[in-house]
Amino acid sequence: MTTITINVQDTVAQHFRKRVHQLYGKKKGNLGKAIAEAMQEWVRKKEHLDTCMLLLEKGVNMGKLKYSTRDEIYDRS
Repeated sequence: MTTITINVQDTVAQHFRKRVHQLYGKKKGNLGKAIAEAMQEWVRKKEHLDTCMLLLEKGVNMGKLKYSTRDEIYDRS
């Protein structure tokens, strides 16, 4: 278990605590549980974004294209 000391704006902390109390109640440890959950979700999203950015940079083989112009896709002549 690690202890992390952070500073956040009062309004952010108040809204977060209010939401935690609504979801989990006011039991001891629920705030830490919610913060850990938020941190895990943040890491997961950032890792997903990194994967997406790598795919964009590397490119993805989509197979043979059936259309040569955008107009063919949208039935424009």
